[in-house]
Amino acid sequence: MPKHSMVLRLAANLLAIAGIADSAYLMYPIFLNCYANVCLYNPLPFPSELPALGGLFWFVAALVVFNAKIPLTLKRIWQLLGIAGIAALIVISIVYSYFCPYCYAAHTIGAALILISMREI
Repeated sequence: MPKHSMVLRLAANLLAIAGIADSAYLMYPIFLNCYANVCLYNPLPFPSELPALGGLFWFVAALVVFNAKIPLTLKRIWQLLGIAGIAALIVISIVYSYFCPYCYAAHTIGAALILISMREI
């Protein structure tokens, strides 16, 4: 494996772990049954933990995408789900004037992973 590819894989793994940590942080009030200082203002028409759960699954899937030999079709589906999720949440944040720095961190990490995967594939 070329050094360039190893560096991209390492970067992707670190980003995926950061995305998992970010998504888990957004979800931890559910598991602790408390109100934490995580996105206290929620104007969304659904619980804010739902996108975090989707992000958590997506970032875990990123570890599989970058470390296992899976068909190109599955990689493309993973990429499209990420693009759709990022686009949907950005539209929602604009429509509802909703700013969550942790959500935007997940969007940025997800976009970086998608770009790396496009370079990698």
